[in-house]
Amino acid sequence: GKGRFEVYDAALAAAEEDAEAAAGTEEERERLTWFRRAEEQRAEILSLLERDGLVKAQFQPLLDLRTARIAGFEALARFTSAPGTTASPPNVWFSQAHRAGLGPRLEAAALRAAFDAPGRPTAAFLSVNVSPSSLASEEVREALPDDLTKVVVEITENELVTAAPSLHAVLEELRGRGARTAVDDAGAGYAGFTQLVRLRPDIIKLDRALVHGVSTDDYRAALIGSFVRFARSIDSLICAEGIETMADLRTLAELDVTYGQGYALAPPGRPWPEVDGAATSACYSAWHEALHGRSNEHSSDEARLERVATTVGAVRGPSQIPGALDEVCRDLGAERAALRRILGDGTLVTVGGTPLTSAVRYDETRPEFATAAGRLLVLPIETGGSTHGVLELMAPEGRPWHRSEIHRARVLAQLFATVLTGATAIRLAAAEAA
Repeated sequence: GKGRFEVYDAALAAAEEDAEAAAGTEEERERLTWFRRAEEQRAEILSLLERDGLVKAQFQPLLDLRTARIAGFEALARFTSAPGTTASPPNVWFSQAHRAGLGPRLEAAALRAAFDAPGRPTAAFLSVNVSPSSLASEEVREALPDDLTKVVVEITENELVTAAPSLHAVLEELRGRGARTAVDDAGAGYAGFTQLVRLRPDIIKLDRALVHGVSTDDYRAALIGSFVRFARSIDSLICAEGIETMADLRTLAELDVTYGQGYALAPPGRPWPEVDGAATSACYSAWHEALHGRSNEHSSDEARLERVATTVGAVRGPSQIPGALDEVCRDLGAERAALRRILGDGTLVTVGGTPLTSAVRYDETRPEFATAAGRLLVLPIETGGSTHGVLELMAPEGRPWHRSEIHRARVLAQLFATVLTGATAIRLAAAEAA
């Protein structure tokens, strides 16, 4: 308990029955039972380590969602229970080993089993799991090969990563030997943003609880999209774990997630499993749609911008402008939009939507043309050093414009330059004259 400790005395184990019989309180009996169980658990781990072939490795492929090719394999420890021990899942064995002070030894045994598997495809990397507390241990260091090219050291999230300089020194040493690092189960448990800031991983692996159901959940899709943008800004990659449906796989590919793994692609197996053909087909399909400018509601910001640009670029007359403005509003979350053309004498002519300002002439010194006044955003449309029109946008009540939205709105405003110049402008002038 907090603020307490108990010192183990081996004599207690030797005279356990007598001591237990003589114990006069429930607390003393529970203490003796705890010590006895701890020794039993340590003996179970030792029996696992001392027998050959009880620590094995299975491998699950990581698919590159951009190319539909296997990029690597994650090594997953599997244990065969020694005679007289209970069957337990891997995470229970590792937790038990750490409680008994044998965590690094068991992790080292799992690493050796992973690296001993022959025949790994030359183009594929191998991802191995190591806990932060074991990373600097002699056992684990000896189990890792000197050349760590095409090796990803995956920091498991079963314990909180500290900011200790020793951990960072070990990670830098591993990187110097060619390794990349990954943070496991990001978005759940210990693996929060603090972990990412401390570890600066090369690969961020999203927890399966965040990935599951992303194809039908806008909130999950938005959060994963933010992880993708974050990773891109720090030159890292995103891997989605626990993919169970083709719909989720397609959505993750459209969100520009780099790698994926899960039972929908391939379950863990003997070296070296192939990926289901349906999964590669889904990646090819998503890639083909990106090449041809087709996207859905979960697509990346860039894909949505492309969709709006395509709509604006297709405007050939006044009747098509309202539809283009509607696309702009949907993309920016705007309530209303208006497109106004500037004539030679500065007169403003509305060519789409309802004007959001009362100005009849363009004067760039007027406040509404120079600044974003709360909900109202007025942006000039310029080409060749001249201003040809303005795009007026109104945000919903109580929601002022963010800087990122203003930058995006400026890009969208410039897309209307082709509408206000050239052949389309001639059609607009003819319509106004009529």
